[in-house]
Amino acid sequence: LSVPSLRSLAPQLEEVGFVKIDVEGYERVIVPAMKAFLIEKQPATYVSLHPHRLSNEQLRGVVRELESICPFLYEADMLTRFDTSRATFQSHEDSKSHGGTDLLCTFSQL
Repeated sequence: LSVPSLRSLAPQLEEVGFVKIDVEGYERVIVPAMKAFLIEKQPATYVSLHPHRLSNEQLRGVVRELESICPFLYEADMLTRFDTSRATFQSHEDSKSHGGTDLLCTFSQL
């Protein structure tokens, strides 16, 4: 199902203000597929990166794609700017974490 097809089937998507992308490794497919939609609608977008499913280079590609879409990338705390040059995308925080990194993409500064 393509994004344009989904938009025609669900017209309420035209009013979207927030998107969550947590697709267990398919972010490398979903983010590029949603690029035009995200640029047009400019929703705040919360993305989970899954290093247990993708290589570090594939994750870096997802982050570069997000940088090309949204001017502002933040850590999940929504305060700290996301470090796109970080060495790894694995989380070392708590046992409740999915093992990856979450980031928020916005079109205006928080």
